[in-house]
Amino acid sequence: MGLTEPALYESDETMARQLLASGHRSLAGISFEELKARGWMRLNYPDPFVPFASGFLTASHKLEFASDQMAQQGLDPVAGYIPSHESSQVETTLAREYPLRLITPANHYLLNSIFANVPRQQRRLGAASLVIHPADAAPQGVISGDEVRISNRRGCFFAIADVSDRVRPGVVASTKGRWPGDSKQAATVNQTTDDRDSDLGRGAVYHDNRVRVEKAG
Repeated sequence: MGLTEPALYESDETMARQLLASGHRSLAGISFEELKARGWMRLNYPDPFVPFASGFLTASHKLEFASDQMAQQGLDPVAGYIPSHESSQVETTLAREYPLRLITPANHYLLNSIFANVPRQQRRLGAASLVIHPADAAPQGVISGDEVRISNRRGCFFAIADVSDRVRPGVVASTKGRWPGDSKQAATVNQTTDDRDSDLGRGAVYHDNRVRVEKAG
């Protein structure tokens, strides 16, 4: 891409040493050599570590049941339950057309989408999979090892079925982080995700996503 910023070309060791020399109190006493030899080091925090022992990150420094900060953002100042936009629907046209709720947890071998192009991590990842409950797989004639198509009105992606009771009926799960360039038809779980923002934090709504699952082919 013709980028010339020197920091883009620093080695892993250089970046690690810079981090350890940053002066942050949690890294005090941790050397690169010892970390490399041991493989892990405990951060320099009290043991036991008690977060918020000196107060919470609120204006009052107390646990607030009614939050002025929430009110200032135009949200209910008292925490409560707000039904999800899609997943909470029952007996609606959307729920009948797309009866399964897709959740997309993190992958053990990736950091979001970082490292998804590293050959070693790709070998560990294997093919994209979808965990589906036997009660949802049976009506579609899906068994473990089948390639399935997961779709809704926004798009679709492909995965290998893993029929298991690790998810409850009505829920399917496929990990996030894969790159489109390494996926069938350049499609990942993101193809099915709505592009609206969540109400709190303005984050992505990855887990409020209705889909249907059928055998590919």
